[in-house]
Amino acid sequence: MSDSTHVLYIGNSRDEKQQLEELLREALGDGMLMTWIDNFTEALWPLDACYYDLVFLDYHLDGRDTIDLLRSATSLEERNMQVIMLAETEDHLDDLEVIRQGAADYLSKQEMSVSMLKRSVRSAIERKKIEQRLLTLSHYDPLTGLANRNLFYLKLTDGTIQSLRGNKLLALFFLDLDHFKEINDPLGHPAGDRLLQDVSTRLKVTTRASDTVARLGGDEFAIIATHPELIEKSWESCKEKGFHPHLIELEITENTLMETGPDAIERLTKLHDMVIKLAIDDFGTGYSSLSYLKKFPVHKLIIDRLFIKDITTDKDDATIARSIIHLGQAMNLEVIAEGVETEEQLNFLRKEGCDQVQGFFFAKPMTNEALIEWLPQRQVKMKQGDC
Repeated sequence: MSDSTHVLYIGNSRDEKQQLEELLREALGDGMLMTWIDNFTEALWPLDACYYDLVFLDYHLDGRDTIDLLRSATSLEERNMQVIMLAETEDHLDDLEVIRQGAADYLSKQEMSVSMLKRSVRSAIERKKIEQRLLTLSHYDPLTGLANRNLFYLKLTDGTIQSLRGNKLLALFFLDLDHFKEINDPLGHPAGDRLLQDVSTRLKVTTRASDTVARLGGDEFAIIATHPELIEKSWESCKEKGFHPHLIELEITENTLMETGPDAIERLTKLHDMVIKLAIDDFGTGYSSLSYLKKFPVHKLIIDRLFIKDITTDKDDATIARSIIHLGQAMNLEVIAEGVETEEQLNFLRKEGCDQVQGFFFAKPMTNEALIEWLPQRQVKMKQGDC
């Protein structure tokens, strides 16, 4: 056990609280610190705060069972909350249900003793250590200590929900290392690993504690940030540490761009001055006036797959796609079409002068390793004139 163990007791009875405190102090020593809450409502916040090592929860509180409190305490993996349920007798408690809802153990108040508490507490603490190790393995990259792909998607989902709820912007960066293979292959994996660790350290010191920096796999990284102003600070710092801003391209949806305030133009102009490119994603699906193309320092238009899907069969979709391509050409903007899945779609876009295309017609999403094998084959096909 650690020098101090923080225990939360949630129950109505002062006498039972004193009895439990005496038994725990004998079982755990003087380092045991107990907090007592005697009502259902006030128990919600401390459970959410994740401060306590152990929680002893009375099965009945304020005339109701506390399964909902148990479920709240154990609902998130990150909390790793160890809850021991207490009941008058084992007959008064649905033991299968409380274990199913995440309780570490359940005890009868009438049979509770120092030895029983020692066993239960020791079991709960060990379970907490095991769950923490499993959580670390499932959520963090063992090489760099950064969030892994699983935790990245959880944070992205949560960040998106919070962004929509608070009507705020969410910044998302994807990065990879150019020519990483040229270091990893001749110098060996240990050298490549050290480079990945060094990059991870630089990314962590560049961002804030509230941001999520993740290693998605291989030499691929991602950053989730909740404030647009971080863009300038982060990438100025990255530039100082050896990253080249001209290799960075930010994709912002048309609607998001239009929903930003007047200060967004100034921020995006600063990014333009840093040679960071700006691409408008989902172009054509928004409700905005085309006049914003003159106001914002845009480099690229991305035609939404909605207009590509039926481009060879739907006259309206063909007209919209053609218009976007010609608009980009007239304004000296690159145009990329996403969602290309057939040769007919590709031929149409080529004929109209679309600069770039992407979609399942060429390849489905793949790992870095698979991409390295695929690229030379793709280049051979292109030289042979085979799409």
